[in-house]
Amino acid sequence: MRRALAAVFVVVAVCALSACGGSKSSSSSSPPGTINVTEQEYSIKLSSTSLKAGPVHFSVKNQGGMVHEFMVFKTTLAPNALPQKNGVVDEQGAGVEKISPEVDNINAGQTKTLDVQLTPGSYVAICNIAGHYTLGMHTAFTVS
Repeated sequence: MRRALAAVFVVVAVCALSACGGSKSSSSSSPPGTINVTEQEYSIKLSSTSLKAGPVHFSVKNQGGMVHEFMVFKTTLAPNALPQKNGVVDEQGAGVEKISPEVDNINAGQTKTLDVQLTPGSYVAICNIAGHYTLGMHTAFTVS
């Protein structure tokens, strides 16, 4: 009888331990298709630069000390060669297709989100506050 109880205890303990380490999902994990974005003076970094077509959820964290924004353009141009006008990227310029909406006024330390549908192609994410793009706040990514 004691052996049977001991065996049951071992089985229950093993099942409990395997349940604790099995699944990696939790309520604090990011939804599928989430790309974490870090902005600071003067860079933009994405958690992945190869995305799947369809809905994409950008979680944009401003780790810099000044206000930034986050915009996405579909383009075959080099990330540092987008058309400019008056110190900002020309949102209707030749060779770029602006993906709407965008995220404005991301204060220092703040996180905002952007949900968009992306089709296969080449993209550039930028901050289009005057001067920020030319100082390096842009990064390329692809969607397949």
